[in-house]
Amino acid sequence: MGAPSAPTAGGLYDPDPKHLWNRVNDALFVRTAPDNGEPYGSGELDILFWPTTKHLLTSPSHERAVRVLDDFIRTHGERLIRDPLKRALLQRDLWQLFDWSAVDDQSPSRAELQQRLVTVMKRLALSVEEITRLPDNYAQADARLEAAGFPQGLFAADGPWLPLANPYGDTAPEHTRSFGNRSVFTVFVNFPDGREQALRYLKELRDFTPAMIYFEETIAGQERHALRTNPATPQFPANTRWALVRRMCLIDDHGHMRATSLIESLQTRTYVSIAEPDQFSNSGVLRAQQLSAEFQLDRQHAPALRVVLDGERDFQFVHFRGLGIDLFELESAADWAHDRNRMRAETLRTCYQCHAAAGILSVNTYTGFGVTVRPLEGATPEREVGLTISAKASRYDWGLLQGLWRR
Repeated sequence: MGAPSAPTAGGLYDPDPKHLWNRVNDALFVRTAPDNGEPYGSGELDILFWPTTKHLLTSPSHERAVRVLDDFIRTHGERLIRDPLKRALLQRDLWQLFDWSAVDDQSPSRAELQQRLVTVMKRLALSVEEITRLPDNYAQADARLEAAGFPQGLFAADGPWLPLANPYGDTAPEHTRSFGNRSVFTVFVNFPDGREQALRYLKELRDFTPAMIYFEETIAGQERHALRTNPATPQFPANTRWALVRRMCLIDDHGHMRATSLIESLQTRTYVSIAEPDQFSNSGVLRAQQLSAEFQLDRQHAPALRVVLDGERDFQFVHFRGLGIDLFELESAADWAHDRNRMRAETLRTCYQCHAAAGILSVNTYTGFGVTVRPLEGATPEREVGLTISAKASRYDWGLLQGLWRR
């Protein structure tokens, strides 16, 4: 069973496929394969827009987008659906699209989209009270997904999972920045013997010296000394589990950014075994035995979370560490017809691309891809909220949005 891509029978927001909200979703977010027009994107967790995408900036997609947004604004389409969850999800997608459009080299087509997007987002905005009452889809999924390895008691104050923090900055900076600081990312760890064992290990990490050592590296034929994370760093025990939780943020009816209780994705890695230090290669990189699992917001059945199945394919790295290549615009119709699987990689295999080292050396929250050491300590899940919102306030896209919002 693959990731949901094509629209459900009817539409994402209403059973009537011609409902204005469905037409907005189709005009803005549905991409079509160049060979047979197969639709993708209606049920994706994130919109299928890469940094180089020209869709919605050129004809005829631009005119279609402007036309449907004008229809929404002119007829007060926000009044058609009052459900706070549906309003939240549409605003979230429009916010992603606005941020994608908000680059330094502004063009008339970008400006035309942005003005309309912000007008609709503002009309969809929920009050603080409505945002507070949005569903807690983690709590709802706890028992339903238990057989699939869903982590239990993740947010319990004294439970088995310990939320982590970097005292000098956000704890998952690569993820937070790649998604435009629109989501709060929190890192958790679960040790076989519980929270106290985890706290003792974190202290051992902080006390360990030397945390970094020099390696001899050859790059482009040039030998050099490179400072890297020490491969002899103390390891956590086998069967330690790590989790990364992504929570949705919204913009309230006063234009302020707010974190919600809605989980967009939850990824876990269980370290079945840990490689011994003398097994490291010269670069200190070695694939560890890991079991990966992921749970995502099911856009077709929101707010439910769904299991990402083994072998499931989807478009990877569109936003996170995106390569800037729009597959719908780069690849030919013949390419799509020849091998559709090449366009979408197996989701659960992508974790290893960034987390292939042994044990703690694969945890980039600590190692920063092997080029640094970030101290870790126990925290609360809410600790990252303030950091995320503060960082968003300093971004160009947020300043542009605020300027249009307050017109």
